[in-house]
Amino acid sequence: MKLQIISAKSPAINVEVTRVSLPAVQGPFVVLKNHAPIIAALEAGEIRWNEDGVCRIRSGFAKVQNNNIIAVVEE
Repeated sequence: MKLQIISAKSPAINVEVTRVSLPAVQGPFVVLKNHAPIIAALEAGEIRWNEDGVCRIRSGFAKVQNNNIIAVVEE
């Protein structure tokens, strides 16, 4: 899977991942390979991937489709 995190204040993050945890407004969720397509609003928290990747955010949204996760966030 591919994770892309886009922020106006920081360089974009583009990484290959096996697992991503997202802090959605309706509750945190985990994305694994072949996850169903979804668009989710994100709240303050951390986007975590693999074993040690982490990005703290204030808000944003995420789109999951075809093993690609794109998060547009405010850090």
